[in-house]
Amino acid sequence: MRARAVLSEPRDGASLAVFRICFGLLVAYEIDFKFKVDKVKELYEPKLNLKYLFFEWVPAPGETAAYALHYAMIVLALLVAAGLFYRASCLLLCALLSYYFLAERTLYINHTYLYCLLAGIMAAVPGHNMLSLDARYGWLGASPTARGRAPTWALWLLRFQMGVVYSFAGLAKLNPDWLSGSPLNMWLPAQLGHDHWLLFDELPLLMSWGGAAFDLSVTPLLSWKKTRPIGFAWAAAFHVTNASIFGIASFPWMSLALTTLFFEPDWPREQWPSLRKKPKEPRDPPAIGRLGLAALGGYAIVQLALPMRPWFYPDNSSWTEEGHEFSWHMMLRAKEGPISFVAVFPDGWRVNVNPLNYLTKRQLSRLRGRPDLIHQFCLFVADEYERLGRQRPRIYVNASMSFNGRPPAPLVDPTVDLAAEPRLSIRPARWILPSPKGPPGTASGNDDGD
Repeated sequence: MRARAVLSEPRDGASLAVFRICFGLLVAYEIDFKFKVDKVKELYEPKLNLKYLFFEWVPAPGETAAYALHYAMIVLALLVAAGLFYRASCLLLCALLSYYFLAERTLYINHTYLYCLLAGIMAAVPGHNMLSLDARYGWLGASPTARGRAPTWALWLLRFQMGVVYSFAGLAKLNPDWLSGSPLNMWLPAQLGHDHWLLFDELPLLMSWGGAAFDLSVTPLLSWKKTRPIGFAWAAAFHVTNASIFGIASFPWMSLALTTLFFEPDWPREQWPSLRKKPKEPRDPPAIGRLGLAALGGYAIVQLALPMRPWFYPDNSSWTEEGHEFSWHMMLRAKEGPISFVAVFPDGWRVNVNPLNYLTKRQLSRLRGRPDLIHQFCLFVADEYERLGRQRPRIYVNASMSFNGRPPAPLVDPTVDLAAEPRLSIRPARWILPSPKGPPGTASGNDDGD
């Protein structure tokens, strides 16, 4: 088959090896950053760990296990960077990152999801073909099959993943709020300070349009040799700006590392003379088989289909959150407002439920604007009362949210018993009220953790 032959063609493995080193070091930095911002306790402190649909079975770790998990991820990431027991290290890192990701839903960040995917991809590609301890020593049979070389599909799989992230992020920005400068018009003054010399009236609009243009154009620019330097320079400026203003831990630098994969695979040899010596007897990597080709196609279909989910829901996913996750929707919404829960028992007794009896302050701040998390919490509260021997109550919610600076509007129907609504469904929820209309405003709002 022509496709298999093209995808199996051997290429220089230098750029893949350099990316492997960057990937391992940046993941280690990301996990260390979680220690610094005290996110480890968000796994073990809550009485209720909020979960993704279909993954409610994933248990939360205890305190000792949570710290052990983070230390193990740092060690594995460093092993990946060093290229030591590379395949096993990548697989274990992917498993632990995925467990961390699934154990507590309010910790969702797009780049954590991306790192889970990248760890899985790195386990499949020969990133240890050079500049690795496996290539040098090959302990316990860990030596790479093809030293200094990589198949074409390995490079294009990583390029494809980056292109998916940027392209769908750009498409998501083509909405009236973003193109009018919201919610950056609220976040930039908060991040820079209202008297910052760089903060002028048109800055939010300029950055909004510039961000959309960058996301939509960077992959085509990097894919064409003549425009590749322009694309890389724009990527560098874009990510350095984001790192300076918003931080975002390791994500800007990981994105820059991914862009280097669009250059010729031997670019590190051109830059560093010490790498120009190639193996005396190079061996080609094994050709991709039919099963491997099917796996690549299946993965591509999933990665293209998941971000399309918001297009099939009737309302704005930045308001309803339906299809928002796993779709590369980044920094699109700010929602803020009060929320209250009332339990009504069959005998008429009413109880105002304090969510902080079950959730951390951070969990509550993330739950406020997310209907599915609100629903999950209502089910939990009703189950808790039943566990304590009480009759199952009805749970009603009042949530009035300001969406991208608009006047507050009800997010969920306050007359619907959310404890009686089924959760295992991907259909639109009837109890989420329509998104507020009219232009966005400039009232303060919280980034909902993209």
